Amino acid sequence: VTGKGGEVDFGRYVKALVQHLLEEVGPEDAVIEVHLNVRNVVLPLEVAAPLALCLNELLTNAFSHAFTGRSGGVVSVHVSRTEEGGWMVVKDDGAGLPVSVDLENPPGLGLRVTRDLARKVGDGVRRGEGPGTEIQIGFRANPD
Repeated sequence: VTGKGGEVDFGRYVKALVQHLLEEVGPEDAVIEVHLNVRNVVLPLEVAAPLALCLNELLTNAFSHAFTGRSGGVVSVHVSRTEEGGWMVVKDDGAGLPVSVDLENPPGLGLRVTRDLARKVGDGVRRGEGPGTEIQIGFRANPD
C-alpha cells in the first residue's frame, strides 16, 4: 500500500501473487507460461482488495484444474485502468469452464464469492469467448 490515500500498486501485487500460487498450487508435472499485462496499475485499496481476492480464486482454479493431464499451458492476467475504472481479465488455455456453469449462480463457494466481490466493485463477472476459460471483471475506480 502506498502513502497516497490508501492506493495499491496492483501490478506489483499481481506478480507476487502469481509467483506464490504457482509454487503452492501450480501443477507439479506441467510447465505453465504466465503472461502479465499489469504495468502501472495503481488502485484504491477499496477496489484492489476485492479484486485481489477474485484474482486469487481465479488463478487457484486455473492452476488446480486447467492443466490436468497436460504437460503445460498458458495463463494470462490483464488489468487496465482508466479514470472511471477498468477491467481485469484472467484467461487460461486449459479445458475450459463447462458451459453449464452459470456465473450468475455458480455451483462453488469460490466462484460465488468472486461474483459477489466483483459486484461490489463493478458489474460482476463475465465469461469471455474462445477456448479455455476467460473471466472478465469490470470495476469502477470509486465504487459506492
